[in-house]
Amino acid sequence: MTMKGKRVDDVSIVCSNAVSPILLSFAAKGQHSAGYLGKQISKIIYKLGALYASLLASLVSVLSHGPWGVLLSLGVFGMTGLIILSATFKLGRTIAEKVHQVICTTDDSGEQRSRFSYGDLQDLPAPVQRYLTYCMPEGQPRIKYCAIKQHGWFRIRENPGLVSTEGWKKVRANQYFSTEEPAYVWDAYIWLAPLVWIRGWDCYLGGKGELFWRLFSCFTLVDFGGPEIDQSALVRYLSEACYYPTALLPSHRLRWTAVDDNHAKATLMHAQQKVSGVFEFNSIGQIVSMCSEDRSRQLGDGSSSQDKWTGYYSNWAERAGIMIPLEMESVWNLISGRFSFARLTVVDYKCFSRIGRTSMCTRR
Repeated sequence: MTMKGKRVDDVSIVCSNAVSPILLSFAAKGQHSAGYLGKQISKIIYKLGALYASLLASLVSVLSHGPWGVLLSLGVFGMTGLIILSATFKLGRTIAEKVHQVICTTDDSGEQRSRFSYGDLQDLPAPVQRYLTYCMPEGQPRIKYCAIKQHGWFRIRENPGLVSTEGWKKVRANQYFSTEEPAYVWDAYIWLAPLVWIRGWDCYLGGKGELFWRLFSCFTLVDFGGPEIDQSALVRYLSEACYYPTALLPSHRLRWTAVDDNHAKATLMHAQQKVSGVFEFNSIGQIVSMCSEDRSRQLGDGSSSQDKWTGYYSNWAERAGIMIPLEMESVWNLISGRFSFARLTVVDYKCFSRIGRTSMCTRR
């Protein structure tokens, strides 16, 4: 059988030769000056590109055999869809188990009290007192755990070049925090391109941090753990404590140190980890930023570098009786310059205490 004067086998070879270099060139661009995640994506795209080119050539050949060829092609694509759905379900179940661990995490120190009082602010640095009186009313129940939904943008690497990871990419995430015993799970989708996504988590559970990402929820790109990840995760927990501000009250884990009228240093200790960050406050009492040098950045070769990290907070609003920042930006302060890699907006917020949902609490 021929197609416009060419045999089907010849058309298959032409398709393979035409498509394969294009797809593989996308991956090749990511092998230079990319971050670790970008390079892992490049490797998988390289393999998938070769596979896709072969499948396309085979599809052209199969379709030439009439209805049975069409049915066979549909069956192949259907099985691929089922594999992705199965992998997505299993990954979702794993994340649900981690979220359950967060919600069930409790404090065994016996230190927790039920409500916040202005008497708790004695001896704290002035800007910290200003912040806590701004964000919470007298009698605010101590938050046990909270959940937020975020929309925003994420950038995997600083320098563009890799088609699939170039520039800012859309993020949809759900995050769950425990405050009595520090723990969180950030469950996120990052859309690299139409119909191309990665899903994974950044979590801190039982004093251990973990980074895990999969392309199409199937192919593992990143699976990091270890002391540096543990420390970085605890820094993130501290930086996001503005969503559960009762965790920023002084305790056996948290200590505040005065810096000046607008800055104070928080030191958090948990599970043999000790991290700190300098918070900047404005005259109203809002947190403007937090800087820490205890957070590690993953490099292209799989190693890590402990660089200065800054989080910026803006668009403060009342949610569940608490003032929280709806927008947050994460920035690496590198020798080469400022690298902003995440801009997230809170679109839904819920928090709970031992008394119940804190939305029952009203501000003055």
